[in-house]
Amino acid sequence: MSIKDIQLPSYFTDPIFKQTQGFLAPYGMDILKGNIPDYYKNIGMAGSPEFLNMLNMAKRDVSTAVTEDMARRNVLGGAASLAMAKGIGDVSTTMRYQDYLNSIQGKEFLFSGGKSITEGAREAGLSYGTSMNQFNLGATELGLKKEGMLAEQKAQENAMWSQILKSVVGAAGMAAGIALAPATGGASIPILGSAGNIISGGKSKFGGGQYDISSILYDIQNE
Repeated sequence: MSIKDIQLPSYFTDPIFKQTQGFLAPYGMDILKGNIPDYYKNIGMAGSPEFLNMLNMAKRDVSTAVTEDMARRNVLGGAASLAMAKGIGDVSTTMRYQDYLNSIQGKEFLFSGGKSITEGAREAGLSYGTSMNQFNLGATELGLKKEGMLAEQKAQENAMWSQILKSVVGAAGMAAGIALAPATGGASIPILGSAGNIISGGKSKFGGGQYDISSILYDIQNE
């Protein structure tokens, strides 16, 4: 596998995390704002329908108990009615006051629950953001290292090709000098200019032969 083929990792986000965050965050804030779901609304409500049902059942129980007691004692008329009214009034007052206290405690409970839900969602979001930031920093560092490795590899390739070109040009110059040897009494004539260039412009003719050095270098570099 080449360096270019190396794929940087991507951050994985649990879909359940996103789903619960999307539900809990607005849910907790709604509770703090007093938008209580119907299922839990009676917790902080004074005189809720559930309480009124219980109160009516308590009144019937008191009425039945007073009626039976008055009958056993043969108490009739206004005395019986007075006793029944007092019994129902006492139980109603006691239950309504307790219901009021319960509603206050229920509101405190709902506030605490909404606060806990909101803080939990916020902390989870902060933790998620911190983890993603750390991952992104690591991925950026890996990306920079990859680019550095690619640049180093390219520099090595360029250096290799430069050395090859120098070697080829040197070999071509030597061959040209050898070709001139019969006309110079056996002495080789150096004809090299800068690396990759022949003084004669890339084409030279020696001893009846023509050498296209640029074509030779191109063919070698693209093999």
